[in-house]
Amino acid sequence: MTNKLEEVFGVSSKLVLSYVERDEVDNRFVEALKSQKQIIVYGSSKQGKTALVSKYVSYDKNLVVSLSPKTKILDIYSSILRQAGVAIQNNYSESTTREATLGLVGKVKAIFPVFGSSELEGKNELKSNVNKDYEYEEIPFNLSLPQDISEILKKIRFNQLIILENFHYLDDDIQKEFAYDLRSFQEMGIRFIILGVWREKNKMVQFNGDLLDRIEEIPVEPWLEEDFIRVAKKGADKLEISFSKKILNECHELSFKSIGVLQEILK
Repeated sequence: MTNKLEEVFGVSSKLVLSYVERDEVDNRFVEALKSQKQIIVYGSSKQGKTALVSKYVSYDKNLVVSLSPKTKILDIYSSILRQAGVAIQNNYSESTTREATLGLVGKVKAIFPVFGSSELEGKNELKSNVNKDYEYEEIPFNLSLPQDISEILKKIRFNQLIILENFHYLDDDIQKEFAYDLRSFQEMGIRFIILGVWREKNKMVQFNGDLLDRIEEIPVEPWLEEDFIRVAKKGADKLEISFSKKILNECHELSFKSIGVLQEILK
C-alpha cells in the first residue's frame, strides 16, 4: 500500500487524495482566479472550502490570515504587512480601534527594504537591525486605510493572493467595515480569497452594494450523492481496496449530505 489512510480519507488541513473535482464548483473557482475580482468561498462547516482553495492556490506561496472572534480590522492589516516583510513603527499607545490612527498618519511608519531588480529574494526576512545588503525606506502611512496598505504592498512588489480564513468569526460590524475596504483593495489590484461559513448568497454585497461586479462568490454546496460515491471510489483506489454498494449507501445516509462527515466515516 503506497498511500497512508490519513492522506486519503478524513478531514485535514492538507488536500486529501480522495478529492474530486465538481465542474460547477472547480471550474468556477479556476475562472475566478483568472479574473481581477475578489473571491468569496462559502458554505457550511466542513464542506470543502479549504480543500477547494488549496487544490488551486498554494497556501505556502501566498499570504494567509487566520481570523478569530477577537480579530479587528487593524489586526488583519498588521498581519498582512508583517507577513509581507514590512515592519511597522508605532509612536503612539496601542489600540485596536480604527480611530486610533486617524490624524496620526505621521506617527506611523512602514519600514521596508528598497529592492533592485535582482534583490527580491529574502524580502520576508526583515530584521530589526538594518541589513547592509539593502537600502531601507521609511514612509508614514495610515494603518486604517486600504489605499495606504495597498500602496505599501505595491512598493515591495507584492504579487501574492491574501487568503482570509474563518471570515465568519468576525463581528458583523467588522465584516461590513471590511466589505467597504474590499472595494478599495480591488481597485488597487490587491486580491483576496475569503472563506466563510454561511449559506446565503450575496452576503458581502448586502454589506456593500458596490461590490456587485467586483467579487465572485463560489458556493461549495450542495454535494450530490454521485459526488460522494466518486469520493469513496477514488479513495478506495488510492488505498487499493473496495467498498460494497451496501457500505457506500450506509455511509451516504449517515453523512447527512456533509462531505466532512462522509470523509470521517470512510476513514
